[in-house]
Amino acid sequence: PLPPMAPPEIPRAQLQNIDNSSRFTIALNRADFFVSSINATLEPSDIESFYRDLQSFSEILLSKIGISRLGLVGRMCKLSTDPASEISSSLLKYKSDELFEASIKFVERHVAERFTYNDSFQFDQGIKLDTQQKILLVTRDINTVPEIPLTVSLEIITCFCSLAKERLDKKYINKVMGA
Repeated sequence: PLPPMAPPEIPRAQLQNIDNSSRFTIALNRADFFVSSINATLEPSDIESFYRDLQSFSEILLSKIGISRLGLVGRMCKLSTDPASEISSSLLKYKSDELFEASIKFVERHVAERFTYNDSFQFDQGIKLDTQQKILLVTRDINTVPEIPLTVSLEIITCFCSLAKERLDKKYINKVMGA
């Protein structure tokens, strides 16, 4: 058990599907859904399975507690011989032969359909643990803003997921990277 003074963002419960490709965590101030792939890439069937699990988890969640904020996070990576320089040269005017590490985050604010939401792009470097290869890691976090609470229903979750699903696409990353 967690002490009452534990930070509200620490998960209080976790659910995951049988192959661990979808995971759901519940904290006092947020609920998060995660999808990953056992394969090298996320296949369309992985994504569809995630959205089916999301629907099931949402039904469970809505029957027990209230939700006032929604978010979907996607992480994508690509092999890169020098991710720090790739981030720097694509996103900044900064150049350095001694550049060791780079991390940058952009947050856009949008109003669409029934939502005001943040759409963030975070670019980091990392290491693929199984091969020790360098990677460029892109995290997309699309979430409703905390200052405008929602009254969430299954219809609202489905609508938000459709909106976020369109934006969790490589074309948006390529646009930001100048490709």
